[in-house]
Amino acid sequence: MTRRHTAAASLTLGAVLTVACDSSVTQAAPSSTSGGEFAVQTNTIPASVYGRVSGGGQNREGQWKISFAGQARGHAVWDPVPRNQNRWSGDSPTGQWTVQFHRVSEPAVSGGTFKSTSIETIVFGRSSAPDPTCVGASTITASGRFDGTPDWTMTFRVTDHGNGARGDLVDRMRVSLTDPAGTQVYDTEVSGDFPLEAGCLGPHKNGIEAGDLKVRIDG
Repeated sequence: MTRRHTAAASLTLGAVLTVACDSSVTQAAPSSTSGGEFAVQTNTIPASVYGRVSGGGQNREGQWKISFAGQARGHAVWDPVPRNQNRWSGDSPTGQWTVQFHRVSEPAVSGGTFKSTSIETIVFGRSSAPDPTCVGASTITASGRFDGTPDWTMTFRVTDHGNGARGDLVDRMRVSLTDPAGTQVYDTEVSGDFPLEAGCLGPHKNGIEAGDLKVRIDG
């Protein structure tokens, strides 16, 4: 092989190795605009991340009250949706979550407590539009017991939105509860017990009245 051919082969092999070792994905990611639409923003998006969601607090509105606390963490892979390309999902998380429904409008749920026995899935998201106060969002799905009865499912949605100070009270949450038969028996949005407050990642959540929620995404 001539010296010229050897150099060309080396360049070709180097290019292949560079592509093979690149663990990120370059995509046209949407970013929100003032009109509520999405503009195209090209980002280099990690192919996988390791994330954590933790904290606790309360939602209170008139006579209605919910308390919650817990943590969940795990690896997640890039899983974009039309609304947001900066999204990752995982199916082997760990953690524990508890929600106490002190008083809600659904009699079958009011006064009860959900305690997770396993975290089934976890999803993380970042805003596509640059915003230093929009830390991140997470959705966890947990199996567990409701007042001691097994095979209930809880979905907890979190947006960590604010300056990161404890008690900034701009974090958002939403919780839903599904019985062993697969029927959703309660949802903070559907019930209307707590007013919806728009956040940087999704409008379908309620602002917490006490506590702090944190989402951390490494990658």
